[in-house]
Amino acid sequence: MSDLPRFNSPGPVSPSTSGALSSSLRLKVNLGFALALVILCVVAVAAFWNTQRFAQVARERRQGFELRIRIAGVLADLRD
Repeated sequence: MSDLPRFNSPGPVSPSTSGALSSSLRLKVNLGFALALVILCVVAVAAFWNTQRFAQVARERRQGFELRIRIAGVLADLRD
């Protein structure tokens, strides 16, 4: 057993140092979650805007198609 590596512990960590490390890590984790939430919100807003725009374009396309049908009907009546 003498050939096993030995790990020396620096001893107990003082509460002030442990708290500072813990709060720093906690801050970084919280900032990471906040950043992820902001990115998720931006993506959600972009998806909502894109869906609204798609619905508007679909309505305009349908109106244009209906207008073409009416114009073709008028043209057919003029030819008769």
